[in-house]
Amino acid sequence: MTSLQDPASQGKPKLGETNGDREYLMQVLRAATARAKLISNTLDSIGVALRQKAISVEDAMLWARDEQILDLLQFGPPSKSVGRVNMTYALTEEEFKKRIAEFNRAQANQNKAISRSGKLYTIETHEAGAAEPPYDLIEDFTLLGDAPASPPKELIKKLLPANGVVIQGGQSSAGKTFLEIYKAVCLAAPLPFFGHKAVERVGTAFIAAEGKALIPNRFAAALADAQITEKLPIAWIKQIPDFSSLEGFKLFVQQLKALNKRFNDDFGVRLGQFVTDTVAATFAMKSEDDNAEATAICNILRRAGEETESLAVAVHHYGKNPESGLRGASAWRGSADVVLGTLADIDPLSGRASNRELVCPKSRDGEQGPISPFELKFVELGLDDDKEIYGSCCVVPTGGHVTLREVCASLQGR
Repeated sequence: MTSLQDPASQGKPKLGETNGDREYLMQVLRAATARAKLISNTLDSIGVALRQKAISVEDAMLWARDEQILDLLQFGPPSKSVGRVNMTYALTEEEFKKRIAEFNRAQANQNKAISRSGKLYTIETHEAGAAEPPYDLIEDFTLLGDAPASPPKELIKKLLPANGVVIQGGQSSAGKTFLEIYKAVCLAAPLPFFGHKAVERVGTAFIAAEGKALIPNRFAAALADAQITEKLPIAWIKQIPDFSSLEGFKLFVQQLKALNKRFNDDFGVRLGQFVTDTVAATFAMKSEDDNAEATAICNILRRAGEETESLAVAVHHYGKNPESGLRGASAWRGSADVVLGTLADIDPLSGRASNRELVCPKSRDGEQGPISPFELKFVELGLDDDKEIYGSCCVVPTGGHVTLREVCASLQGR
């Protein structure tokens, strides 16, 4: 693209004074403004993804290069020209190659190349004369017909996949966390979840960034109501992970893998899902309305799920207007594979909730719509020091679905 000459050195551009010339220049300026906004949005997206550790430094540089905005990034002291700062400083091609060599580019692909030929095929080796990669690049594709149709891998039949990202949304006090506890018990027992079969018995890891002190009693209430006395493969983490650093993310993955081993040793099952409650309290977000930031967080959750072969579940609040759905950015819904909604009629003055219902407003490859109404039942757990009853609540399906207690009783009678 040809740029306008520097007015300081060339004088005023010689343009005609006709209306056509003026309109043409206005069109050029509008196009430049739109391009500048697009560049600004792209740079913001790269910055958010980099801050949230969703991409590596090298990937950020390549992203900028692919968008043809790398020359806007100033890596060294600005040069000075004619008494003013020259803002067009950019890496030379040689400097870029030197910097990009400092990072691990596409480590998975490099490992694949190593396993196939014992040699690395990288940008550097290609430019050094390796005209051909050490394996047939067509192997990076799956051709139509080579992958026959097969049943989807699911945790809960026709409701939850075995991997990906699920967002459990709902109003405050509608019962989101109680539903996640109920789901964890159903998967660990295993028992039907609102009439949907638990396809596989798996364990659950809870990251309770809100109401962590209440988690033991809430699980105790669910187990007591179902008359389950044995231990189940369910655990909650003591310290909230630090997702703002790469080291924190790696530690979290290692913790989940350690828990997976413990579940295998003690129960003979794997870790099937981890639940962040809530996503806003777990991640240090600058703005829930930022689509790039919401996408980056969902990518982090998805990456953790991929590395641990488990389903990532994020609990998130609805906005002030429940009809608008998940609070903040539209990317929450867009990035999720499944969105569950916890609905209720909540009196704004008393806080009393009624007409609770679980719905599925989004499923990439399944049915959407109402799932089942439910109620929260108070369960007595004991007496405190003042001889007063304490306890917690648990989910009780209504609308024709059998309860956990009924299922457990039928199983014990066999």
